[in-house]
Amino acid sequence: MAVSLKLKRGAWRLEFAAGSPDGPVRAWKAGGVFFGQPGIVTKTIFVKAGETLFVRAIETLAEADTACRAAQEALPGKLVAPRTRIGEAQEFCSRGKPERVVEKVHEALSDIDTLPGIPVARLRAALSEVSAAVLNLRLQAKVEGDTTKLLLVNGESRALPGGRFLVGGKLKPFATIGPKLTASAVVPGTGEAFAQYSIGGGMATLSARVGPGTPLPLVLGPPTGIALPATPAPVRSAPPIVKPTPTPSPTKRTPPTPVRTTPPAPRPSSINPMTKVTYPTSRTVEVVDTYHGTPVADPYRWLEDANSAETVAWITAQNDTAGAILKSLPAREGLQKRLTALWNYERFGLPSHHGSRYFYSRNDGLQNQAVQYVAESLDAEPRVLLDPNMLSTDGTVALAGMSVSEDGNLLAYSIARSGSDWQEWHVRDVTTGKDLADKIEWSKFSGASWLKDGSGFFYSRYAAPDAGTALQGANYNHKVYLHKLGTPQSADTLVYERPDHPDWNLGAMVTDDGRWLVLVANKGTERRNYLFLKDLTQPSAPVQDFLAAGDAAYSPVGNDGSVFYLVTDRDAPLKRLVAVDSSNPAPSAWRTVLPESKETLQGASLFGSTVLATYLKDARSVVRLHNLSTGELIREVALPGIGTAVGFDGKREDTETFFAFSSYTSPTTLYRYDLTEGVSTVFKAPKVAFDPRQFETKQVFTTSKDGTKVPMFLTYKKGLELNGNNPVYLYAYGGFNISLTPGFSVAALTWMEQGGVYAVANLRGGGEYGKEWYEAGTKLRKQNVFDDFIGCAEWLIAQKYTRPEKLAIAGGSNGGLLVGACMTQRPDLFGVALPAVGVLDMLRFDKFTIGWAWKSDYGDPANADEFKALLAYSPYHNLKPGTRYPATLITTSDHDDRVVPAHSYKFAARLQAAQDPNGPPTLIRIETKAGHGAGKPTSKIIEEQADIFAFVMRALGMEAVLR
Repeated sequence: MAVSLKLKRGAWRLEFAAGSPDGPVRAWKAGGVFFGQPGIVTKTIFVKAGETLFVRAIETLAEADTACRAAQEALPGKLVAPRTRIGEAQEFCSRGKPERVVEKVHEALSDIDTLPGIPVARLRAALSEVSAAVLNLRLQAKVEGDTTKLLLVNGESRALPGGRFLVGGKLKPFATIGPKLTASAVVPGTGEAFAQYSIGGGMATLSARVGPGTPLPLVLGPPTGIALPATPAPVRSAPPIVKPTPTPSPTKRTPPTPVRTTPPAPRPSSINPMTKVTYPTSRTVEVVDTYHGTPVADPYRWLEDANSAETVAWITAQNDTAGAILKSLPAREGLQKRLTALWNYERFGLPSHHGSRYFYSRNDGLQNQAVQYVAESLDAEPRVLLDPNMLSTDGTVALAGMSVSEDGNLLAYSIARSGSDWQEWHVRDVTTGKDLADKIEWSKFSGASWLKDGSGFFYSRYAAPDAGTALQGANYNHKVYLHKLGTPQSADTLVYERPDHPDWNLGAMVTDDGRWLVLVANKGTERRNYLFLKDLTQPSAPVQDFLAAGDAAYSPVGNDGSVFYLVTDRDAPLKRLVAVDSSNPAPSAWRTVLPESKETLQGASLFGSTVLATYLKDARSVVRLHNLSTGELIREVALPGIGTAVGFDGKREDTETFFAFSSYTSPTTLYRYDLTEGVSTVFKAPKVAFDPRQFETKQVFTTSKDGTKVPMFLTYKKGLELNGNNPVYLYAYGGFNISLTPGFSVAALTWMEQGGVYAVANLRGGGEYGKEWYEAGTKLRKQNVFDDFIGCAEWLIAQKYTRPEKLAIAGGSNGGLLVGACMTQRPDLFGVALPAVGVLDMLRFDKFTIGWAWKSDYGDPANADEFKALLAYSPYHNLKPGTRYPATLITTSDHDDRVVPAHSYKFAARLQAAQDPNGPPTLIRIETKAGHGAGKPTSKIIEEQADIFAFVMRALGMEAVLR
């Protein structure tokens, strides 16, 4: 079949050339337009630009229904359902809904395919006749200079095999065609272009002639008479057969990453749909594991091999697809400019005091990495000590850790490349600004703790990984070493290891008096830990048990000789401060310094004879100064408002300390607190180009499925109308005993400037309300976290803040799991889903890097009961084919060795295959030379947020209001 297309008087003229001389001449009326099947004569029709051509198959369906009715007497009761579906198919034909026609005919075929004497052939013919509407090829003719290009806007590839598109003389499957692909040949200087495609053996040639500046879209169905598979797969979805860490830290709350989704059940929406997407091919493999007698398929297991050529090609294709769409979105350029303008403000890190010197970081606004400064006194002019921006041309080498010797003369610092968790330690002379020869490799999840005389420091490391496994291989057998300055790493002294506990992570801390080395062991990310001591005044003395029962969480905050002050949740779910003598550590001998209160004790710092304690009260900071001996309250530290206060570090003899305060509308401001006078003064205050008085924050309490009260912060522009039409970005984390507290975000501010509501929920599994709150969101009770989040979404809808089509949900790392679980459990509830660097395959999370450490929160797939719970909510395993999922933008990074990107790759591939063909887009954006989030260059953050915001705003039907 040949089809020529020409523009004449504002309409496209389609000429169907003669096909086989024996071919029938048939025509169907479709929406006022005649579609001609070529036969002996040529049919010429006129179609307005953008109209869809489809074939109505009512006559054939009527014939099939007649045949069914005739066979009904021989098969009593067995043809009621298929005849009902045929009737529904006829109704959808008359309403111009070809996708629903195909769905209903498939269902009818599934019902009757095995019954004798039934007109299966007629039903297949009906499917063939509606295929032109289902397999639409969307093309656009566009003039660029003296060349006319025919661009593929969308090639749908629903159900029927054999779809091909001729590009550059080669036939390619529909699935390989990306958006805006220049199709076939262009003829310079003529204003003409043509393309060819074939389906089921029929060939169509499409040519176009347009004038400059007249890009007009055309939707053209393929040739009719397409051969259908012998057994058409039913549209209904079968239940999935499934196969079978520091914590996955919450990524920075860079909000609105919203994306738009159209709900699962067909329901009308007033939101502008995004362009349909042709996704790169993701092949499936027959990999099935058996867990406790349950077979579990893993069809995209091959994507776990990050180094294979096929995976690399897949990543490139996915990035090309997502990148072309994201960069074409109307608001993107303006959003990037606004984000850049807002981000361009001076930012400081908290200062620390060592010897006579002060050390702190500063970013002048748009530097990719903050620069480390040193000043000889608090009022002296600072000088650059270390500029990570000089370590790479693209800002992807970041400072991962630093520790200053007690006299302030030496800086141990570690760098991380491309966002990896692996650290490389160096030592810099503070006076000269030059590095010493010392270099330490293969350190991970480690700080550096100096000996009191500055002759060396303690650190933790793993064995060097095998070649090619650094970013994915499992990490076991953490060890503590002592490095002496001026010696090679090979000469470092092994201080502590636990080969009997290869799953312990080990850390070391020298006490302020220099006498003790406190060794802290955690089994993965379990809340409970183990404490051991080594007396550094006796180098040959062995490491001794201190609090080694592993029965509670213990956080050392200081000591007086052999008496250690610890924050613990033993017999105190909201924590308390106790004094424990290492010579008699039995709990009966402990002295309680600060008893458990109504608020959650977050931490404590010792200054002279006082202790400064930081609490959380409904996820907001409260700070109090107490007498260390009696526990008596001296005063409460006045804070600027409802928000988060962090810092309050220092040495025992200090009379000052520093803290940072921020809220959703207050950029992080640094304060100096005089411990004697009890007065706070501003040390460094940023200036951001916005007016905080335009916004307001309030805290609300929602009710979860089981009646639990769940707090949530809401921030938005004043004057918000509760009309159910506001775009809302709902963020949460819900895991690993981590608390989400108010904090400033440029991305959140940009979202709120566009009229969005920024919502942050404090879910179970976090640390906001202590041990019991945390444990209520772990292992067999992990579903509580998802119920809490769903409850917050339902509250926002019930209170008329928004509606499902205007609601975006976001979370990173463990929060990515949260988003993935909720979007698969309640796809009807959300318009956009934004899982970032998420843990999405809950049956194989323990196979990579530090993932095994998360069993304390998630459970173990090797345990039958925990496997059942994991399988029930694992996002990757609970995607149902044909479901209408929210518009989804998955984000990950190729160097993420905390939550390996295979989680996101596999989820994206399966989601793209499962998504309702008429549903919203599901894209994956894979950042290169980046990791789990820490150390990401400012430039990459801005680009990512511009992409996310533009996608969200388009998906939610928002108009950009940009300065």
